[in-house]
Amino acid sequence: MDHAIIPKAKGGGDYYDNYRLLCPHCNGTKGDRTMEYLRMKIKHREEIMKTKIVFGG
Repeated sequence: MDHAIIPKAKGGGDYYDNYRLLCPHCNGTKGDRTMEYLRMKIKHREEIMKTKIVFGG
């Protein structure tokens, strides 16, 4: 997409291009934050999982 999806709580509009389909868990995690927040959160979890799998911690 060529634009940012803005949460309605942050002034985002109620139009088709401002919607994104998420599972209930991800939607709850994202809340009224941007999609970039969710992407960073997922990337961080993936890095943690790789570390735990490699080192058994």
